[in-house]
Amino acid sequence: MTGSTEPNLTPPRSGSGSKGAALVRRLFIVFKRMPDLRTKRTPLPVLVATSAVAAIAIATLGFVLSSQVGATNDLRTEFATKSDNYDSLRSDWSKQNDTISDLKSKIGAAELREENLTAAEAALTTRSSALDTREGAIKGAEDAVAANTFAGDGTFRVGTDILPGTSSSDGGSNC
Repeated sequence: MTGSTEPNLTPPRSGSGSKGAALVRRLFIVFKRMPDLRTKRTPLPVLVATSAVAAIAIATLGFVLSSQVGATNDLRTEFATKSDNYDSLRSDWSKQNDTISDLKSKIGAAELREENLTAAEAALTTRSSALDTREGAIKGAEDAVAANTFAGDGTFRVGTDILPGTSSSDGGSNC
């Protein structure tokens, strides 16, 4: 097509499928079908019609672009709001993470205290068992002393009032 006087206008391809892109494709097709204005003899009605179509196309494109600018501004506002929300959530997440770390360290300290208390409880149980054994021995000795102690003055029968065995006294006038 190097020798052709017709301009090579190819409509843009847009994968978005938006109304604006469809309109731009239609306008390119309309312009492509118009006569070549570079020829020497272009009738006035064709020039007027071409100018009218161009003016309508420019106005339509201006409208489409202004609505796209409005949509872009709306998206910017929404992005700023979502960005602020994200920053707020990120800050909250950081605070929660700090709280979790603090709680984990407190749990570690509590577990250490629990281990220490368990060890102290085991030591107390061992000590309590030893004290119970000692108390039993002391009780036996106290019972033997009580059984061999005379309760005041009088006559006592061995085997009934006192246990058989060797007895002693502090002495005194009646012994």
